[in-house]
Amino acid sequence: MDKGSSLDYLVLPSTLLRSFLFLCSLVLVVVLVTKTVISTQRNDFKQDANTAIYHIQEQILTNDVALAGFSSLFATLDPNDLQKTRDFTQYMRDTFPHIYMFEAMFRVDVSQKLQHEEDMRALGYPDYKITPYGTEKKPINQPDQALTGVPAHYPIVFIDPFFASLEGLMGFDMMSVSNMRETLLASIASGTPVASKPFNLREGGRGYALIKVQTLPDTKAIMEQHYNQDYQPPLMFSRAVKSYSGDVATLIIIRADTIVASVGDIVPAAKVQLIDGPEGQLAAEFNTPQIVDLPVINIETLLFRGDLDDLAQPFKVLLSQPAGLYSQHIKLITLLVLLMCIAYGFYYRSLLSKYRLQLQRDAGLLELSQQHTKLEVMVAKRTAELQLQSDENTNLAQQLIRVQEDQIHHIARELHDEFGQTLTAIKINAHILEQAQTCLLYTSPSPRD
Repeated sequence: MDKGSSLDYLVLPSTLLRSFLFLCSLVLVVVLVTKTVISTQRNDFKQDANTAIYHIQEQILTNDVALAGFSSLFATLDPNDLQKTRDFTQYMRDTFPHIYMFEAMFRVDVSQKLQHEEDMRALGYPDYKITPYGTEKKPINQPDQALTGVPAHYPIVFIDPFFASLEGLMGFDMMSVSNMRETLLASIASGTPVASKPFNLREGGRGYALIKVQTLPDTKAIMEQHYNQDYQPPLMFSRAVKSYSGDVATLIIIRADTIVASVGDIVPAAKVQLIDGPEGQLAAEFNTPQIVDLPVINIETLLFRGDLDDLAQPFKVLLSQPAGLYSQHIKLITLLVLLMCIAYGFYYRSLLSKYRLQLQRDAGLLELSQQHTKLEVMVAKRTAELQLQSDENTNLAQQLIRVQEDQIHHIARELHDEFGQTLTAIKINAHILEQAQTCLLYTSPSPRD
């Protein structure tokens, strides 16, 4: 009965409706929890992304400050300030790891190239030579001629940090590199710092250069004054006095990967891309480390885009982070679903108990009704039997009464007849006696017999 009642209750429309509503409530709880989790992740990601972009902006501002300080110190050309310049550049590199290298270049007209090389050799660089980039495949096209009318070189005269492996960069002509040439020309035309297109660093990773070109008309006189005093310039500040044309280009090379990776602690689960300019060239990219927990169930990808068109470094930052359910969220949802299932199980059990009680009550009422019907049938039958018996008894009584009446009538008739005859006989006898007595009286003289 229990098994049958359970199955019967299970297929009841009300039970099916309750089960459907319970399933809908489960789905609703899962959806609400998921939406709450995603909304929280979206808000946290937005806050972290703003913080990360602000951090990147700070580093970009640091680049501009570093370039301005380097240009200011280097432009003085005072020998006593050279060590200050080195201290400054070393401090900036140690404090801000994304700053990779400081370089300085002088503008040397093409006509003064040989003179410049001789002056540099005379200053202690026997192997110094203005070296173009890829002379065989990419010859120098004198691009500066379009602006000044005079072809020029921009050889490197200052490097920090300076290692023996970098000594070959002394005299390297930045005008021979298309990327640097475009940046130099843009800075010359605007008079402001200009960022180059991103490029691959020799040590690995991606970087870009921030270049500022400034004109110092009195620099040559200051330099000649120092050299006329038999001042020997340090190795890091080699330059040619006679061939110097007045323009100084200062440059810092920036590790774009380090800038992007520095926000890893702020948005550890995000993929950060540094996009350069309107062309959308990828400057640097930081992917989520494998040690970072990722969603077990990925629902959507959160995106945040920030424009950093500040201080001649027109970058865009694109942050993307997977949003979904982590293991703790799945455990929470599982716990909620389990609790709801347990609660619904108790509720279903109570409903089933009520249903079984109702079935028992209905069965009892049905049995009582059947017993009542049987009793009514029995009573009706018994009543019919009693009625039949009563009728029979009545008939018997009537017959008995009729018999008795007949007997009484018969007895009465017999008594009547008998008494009548007796009375008649008595009367006759009495009459006879009376007559006899009368006769005796008339015949006898005395009353004695």
